[in-house]
This record gives sequence, C-alpha cells and structure tokens, in this order.
Amino acid sequence: MPRFEQIEQFIEVYNAGNITKAAEKLFVTQQSVSHSLKRLEEDIGRKLFVRTVSGVRPTPEGERFYSTFCPIVLSYRDALGNYTAGSQEDILVLAVTPAVIRNLTPNVLFDFFRDDRSVLLDLKALKDDAFDSFVREDPGRFGLVTIPNRILNGKFEYTVLKPEPMSLLVCNDNPLSKEPYVSMAVLKDEHFLSITGCRYYLEAINNATEAYGFSVTPFFESDDVEVLFDLVEYGTGVMLCRDALFEEAQPKNCTLVPFKEHEFDVCTAFVYRDYDLLPEIAKKYMGVLMKLVGSG
Repeated sequence: MPRFEQIEQFIEVYNAGNITKAAEKLFVTQQSVSHSLKRLEEDIGRKLFVRTVSGVRPTPEGERFYSTFCPIVLSYRDALGNYTAGSQEDILVLAVTPAVIRNLTPNVLFDFFRDDRSVLLDLKALKDDAFDSFVREDPGRFGLVTIPNRILNGKFEYTVLKPEPMSLLVCNDNPLSKEPYVSMAVLKDEHFLSITGCRYYLEAINNATEAYGFSVTPFFESDDVEVLFDLVEYGTGVMLCRDALFEEAQPKNCTLVPFKEHEFDVCTAFVYRDYDLLPEIAKKYMGVLMKLVGSG
C-alpha cells in the first residue's frame, strides 16, 4: 500500500520534472526520492516516470496518477497551512544551500523543533548567489552552507558545524585515477562538471588555479547529481565530490582521488553578518546542532 509521503514526493517530482530539484524542495536527498519513487511504482505495479537527458517525464499512467492524487495533496497542504496560520508559534527562518540538503539529513535539521513546539523552522533553499544576498540583507538573518574552506574566511562571520574532505571524482580510465593524490596544477585540460548554481565551488577552483596561470569554466552543469555521476563514468569530465556523497551513491567505474595536502576541504557552517544581532532562538538552535553533529 503506497504511503502518503511517497505520493507527496511523486507530486513534487512531477511538478519539477527533475528528481534533484524535487529533493531540494522537500529537503531530502536525491537518493531518498529515487528510492521512494521506486517503492511507489513497485507498490502499484505501474511505471510512473521515464528518465530523460534533462530529468524525468511522466508515463500515461503517471499522468493519471497525478490527476487523481494532486487535488488530495493540495487539499491536505491547504488545511495544514490554515491550521498553522491560526497558531501562536514563532517562525525561525534559516537559509540553506542545495549542498546542505544533500549533506545533512532532515531529522538533524528538525530535531530541535520536536522539543520546542512553540517554534517552527522555515527552511529557504537558495542557490549560492541568492543565499549571499539573503544573509547579507539583514543582520538578524543566518544561513547554513557547505562551502570550501579556502573561501569561507572573509565572506561571512561563521561557526563551523562539520568539516569534510573534498576529492576529485574521475573515470577509472582517466590516468588520474591511478594517482595517490591530485593537485589543481595538473587539471588545466580537464572538463569540469558541476551542480547548477554552486558558484562557491567554481570560485574556490579558480582561486586555487590562479597560482598556476589558468582558470576553469564548467564544461557542463546539472541539477541532477546522478546525471553528473553518469557523465564522469563515461569519461566526459571530472567533478568535485564530497567523500561522504561518494560513499553514499557509490557511482560505478569511478574513483575518488584526494587533493594534495587537503587543497579542497569543505565545511558545513552557520554564517551571519553579526552573531550578537541574531535572535536568541537562532543562537540556541546553532548550539543544539553543534552538539548533534559535532565540529570535529
């Protein structure tokens, strides 16, 4: 029997035409949505989507499923919105980048609010440029971003939540896959693949390659991480990849090569204009997540 959560995720994928975009809106991982859709199709015994170059396209059965269940999901959301609007709860607004949504599980982000029912969390998923503007517009705002260490210092005031290594994902046929580590100095002729809107990573790449006399422009961008993994597997290009994401997805025919001397470590961090001007509930939330996730 299909669960309501599966139906909600189907509706979001149908509307977005893309699993990764739907996952970002739902604040879950792309792998989670893919698994949910697969289970839904198994439960009803019908194929609902076919994969395309740019995303997914509904089958005729998918169209019928959407027309049947979309009004039910919309009615549920309207009822929930009306109920919430009539409550006396405060709302804590937190900006996040797509990389954070892939990096932290939803239960970590929301656990704090299960204990304090007087506050609701409003997550705003923003691309890097919009994220910058949102945080800088108001000293009472804060955000959570996964960003290369080399460009974090000086961009915002920040509190590190979780440091992680970043490596280079290459096809097994690429000679770099046999190296113990890689330096940006040897990547001048490589085709870089990147997630759409992740400007921070491109900025960090070019900061690193400037010393070697070249800069890079993404050869191809996509919102769908699986598409990027497929292109690496086929030898189309290389991409920056967190070690944890590689372990979770385990793309085939690919190798993760570390950067020399941690040249591309990243961290997930809270950022803000002025810590002293943040609401007390924001500071409390940051403290709780620091304990849950740890900074070491």
